[in-house]
Amino acid sequence: MADSNTTSFCNGTTPTTKELFEVINGIDGFKGVLIYSGIVTPLVLCFFAEAVVYTIKNIPYSDRRYCILWILGVYPMFCVTATVGLFIPRAAGLCTFTAAAYFAVVLFEFLHLILDYFGGLNAMIQRMRDERMKIARPPLLCLFIFLPKFDMTRRNFHILEVAVLQVAFLRPLTLFIMELLTIDGRLGPTSENALIIGLTLNSIILGSSAVAIQSLLIFFYSSRLYLKEFYIAPKFICIQAALVISNVQNALLAILTRYGVVECDSPFPFMVRGYQWHLFLSLIESPLMFIPTLIFFRRVKGNILEYPHKKLRRSSTFIGLTSPPPRRTRRRSVTITEVEPDDLAKLRSKNDVRSYGTVMEV
Repeated sequence: MADSNTTSFCNGTTPTTKELFEVINGIDGFKGVLIYSGIVTPLVLCFFAEAVVYTIKNIPYSDRRYCILWILGVYPMFCVTATVGLFIPRAAGLCTFTAAAYFAVVLFEFLHLILDYFGGLNAMIQRMRDERMKIARPPLLCLFIFLPKFDMTRRNFHILEVAVLQVAFLRPLTLFIMELLTIDGRLGPTSENALIIGLTLNSIILGSSAVAIQSLLIFFYSSRLYLKEFYIAPKFICIQAALVISNVQNALLAILTRYGVVECDSPFPFMVRGYQWHLFLSLIESPLMFIPTLIFFRRVKGNILEYPHKKLRRSSTFIGLTSPPPRRTRRRSVTITEVEPDDLAKLRSKNDVRSYGTVMEV
C-alpha cells in the first residue's frame, strides 16, 4: 500500500491529510517531524504571547511598540505556517504565500523602526549628513571598490527603501503566479515549459532577494555607528536571516527539485516537495532564530533611551513621540484683547511637548 501511494505521490498527486496519515507508518522519520512540529510550534507561540504582553506593558511609544510586535511575530508565523503545511500537504503553497506576505509587512515595519530610533527621517538625514555611504559592501559588491559613494539625502534614502521593499512585493507576486500556473497545469511534471517557467520565476526571486539584502546591508553599515545604543547589529541579523529563510531558501529548493536534485519520495509529490522541504527546514531554523529575536527585541534596554512617566501617543509628524494632551477644563471664554501678553506667552508654553527615546537625545 505504501508503494502504490509513493508512486501516486511521485506522479503528481498531492495527498490529503487522511491519505498522508494512512501511509505515515511506512515513511521513515516523517512521524517524528510531525511530532516535533506539534511540540515546538505551541512552545514558540507561548513565548511569543509572553513577549507581546511584556512589550505592551514596557514599551511606552506606540509607533515603536507597533513595529516591534510585528517583528516579534515573524518566526512564530513561520512555525505556524510550516506546521499547517506539513499536516495539510495541499495547503503547502498557500502557507508559503502567507508567510511571505507577513514578512513583507515585517520588512516595512523594520525600516520604520530604524527611522523611529533616529527620531524621524529628517532627524536621520541631519545625523548622517557627513556620512558617505559605500555601495561596495559584502556579500555581492565587496570587490567593486571603484563604485562611487553617496550622501544620505531624502532621495537616496527612498532609493534604498525601494530597493529593500521591492522584494516584499515581488516575492508574494511570484508565488501567486506560480500557484495560478500550477492550478492551470502549466507547471506540472508533464508540461513542456514547466522547467523554463519555474526557473525564470525562481531566478526573479533570487535576484530580488539579493538586491534587498545588499541594500539592507548598505543601510546597516552606514547607520550602525549612530544606533549602537539600540543594538542594531543583532537586530539586522535577525531580519536578514528571516529574509534568507523566507525567500532565498525556498527559491533554491524549488530550482533543485525542478532539476531532480531532490529526488521524489513520499510524502513529497512533484508539485509540492520543494514546499515541503522548505517548510521542514523553516520549522528547524525558525525556533533557533526566535531566541535572539526575543533577546534583542523583547527588552526595554536597546529600545528606549529614557523611560517617560507615562505612555505616549502616536505623533502625526513621526519626529519623536509626544505625551498625551492635557484634559480640557471648562473655562470662561475670553477674547484675545482680554489676555495680557505675558499671560498669552504662558498659555502657549503649556502646549510645548517633549520627545523621548530617540537617538537625537544622545
